[in-house]
Amino acid sequence: MDVYFQSEIGMCGDFSLDGKKKEQVSIVISPLRVSSTEEMGTITVVSGCNMWHSCMNVRCFFSEAARRLPKMEPREQVNREIKEIIEESGK
Repeated sequence: MDVYFQSEIGMCGDFSLDGKKKEQVSIVISPLRVSSTEEMGTITVVSGCNMWHSCMNVRCFFSEAARRLPKMEPREQVNREIKEIIEESGK
């Protein structure tokens, strides 16, 4: 079996240098690590964004800011995001 991986080029409208003001930038999402298990017959692909180190958007899975956050329980994460959305809509 042959498996091919390729990068995806696109636009990100949530890029933020300061964590507040968002801008639109072009990005590349690329596979960074590929692992497989013969026992289960699965392939796992871990991807990353070329702008991850510059982005301070805490909601972005790939961003530097998201990596700095303490790991939370899923419910705590959702509650924090809801609170941020409510605060932003009130501005």
